[in-house]
Amino acid sequence: MGGWGTESSIGIAQQAENGRVGKTELDLLAPALSEVVEWVGVLRHCCGDAGGFVDDEAGHDVLRHGLEQPVLVAEQAVDRGRLHLGQLGDRAGRHRRRATLAKEACGRVDDRGPSVGRGLGWRPHRINGSKVLIATILLSYSVPASTDNTKGVTMIIVTGATGALNGATVDYLLRRMAAKDIVVVARDVAKANTFAQRGVEIRHGDYADAASLPAAFDGADQLLLVSSSDPGADAVSLHRNAIEAATAVGVGRIMYTSHQAAAPANPFRPGQDHFATEQLLAASGIPWTSLRNGFYAHSLEWLAGPWRETGLISVPHDGPVSWTAREDAAEAAADVLASKGAYDGPTTLTASSALTFAEVAKVASELSGHTIAFEVVDEDEWVAAQAAAGRPEHATGFLLGFYRAARDGFFAGTDPLLGQLLGREPRSAREALAMA
Repeated sequence: MGGWGTESSIGIAQQAENGRVGKTELDLLAPALSEVVEWVGVLRHCCGDAGGFVDDEAGHDVLRHGLEQPVLVAEQAVDRGRLHLGQLGDRAGRHRRRATLAKEACGRVDDRGPSVGRGLGWRPHRINGSKVLIATILLSYSVPASTDNTKGVTMIIVTGATGALNGATVDYLLRRMAAKDIVVVARDVAKANTFAQRGVEIRHGDYADAASLPAAFDGADQLLLVSSSDPGADAVSLHRNAIEAATAVGVGRIMYTSHQAAAPANPFRPGQDHFATEQLLAASGIPWTSLRNGFYAHSLEWLAGPWRETGLISVPHDGPVSWTAREDAAEAAADVLASKGAYDGPTTLTASSALTFAEVAKVASELSGHTIAFEVVDEDEWVAAQAAAGRPEHATGFLLGFYRAARDGFFAGTDPLLGQLLGREPRSAREALAMA
């Protein structure tokens, strides 16, 4: 529901002042009365018993507990833009979790019926020389953070948008919603300038600096957390910092970029980290969605080696991999965010098929017009070849974990959901090879 400014109605104002406002009259001021009355309970809890009225000082007190905007019923027209007590409502969404707790403490007050007006204390006040009655009823209310899969505009905060994956997701989000409803969090805010130029708010936040994260995540109905891409970092600790900060500020839902191979026994280290992070999400108490993306198809450029030059794909192990376009995963992430909680927990997004490296070699042969050979070599031989090519030892070990996981079937699964979200067939490994 959008925010209301003034309502010029002497009759309603007089009834309010006399304490005779019942549900019929309140219906004239606010649709969805049952929702409004619940939030009346919040105001009683925050501001005490009848008799008080909301001025600037009390308005800030209400704001801290979650009220978004008091109703102002004017006896005569009052400037709409200056009647919102400093536009308190613009910031109130940040405190929805506390508002929800206050509401639960008060309980429902629907049974108060016609006494609602008197019980909450309508009081006269003057703003810009015009007499108004400030009522303790919420018109522009917020959906509680614990039920984010409902109607209404929500704030989406995205981390990692200076990277290719979440950056593309923000691009897709901007096609769906206003820039003012999107926030980008970056370690280096200067790198997010392209989004700032499009009207997106940019905030500083760094997983490694836990103190920077609460302010960065404040106000999020949904928070898209990109997984750490630093193979030398303690990814789980970094993710823990982010999840704890999100919990502290009452984020409505966390959506995390995971992997289809999230498992504690995965030889590929990121799969272990993703699994551990999902356990943290499950224990956080916040609704969460884990996007278990297939292995990104652009990785074939280095995982298949320089096959165009050598005419050979040589790997230490082979197994099926659901090569998934990163662009498709980014678009689907925007779709899932737009669904407002329709997808809960682990959510697998993969291409339609899983190809082995032997099958990739056949596709490469078709694309190049000449035979691309394929071989599986001994691990030690492969490691020695990587060292000879100048690849750092830690990078070689990282890739070896991938090939072992492929051999063990960790990347073999496919799911139709990605195609359903996109409304088309996902991009294939053939397309990725053609671009390599």
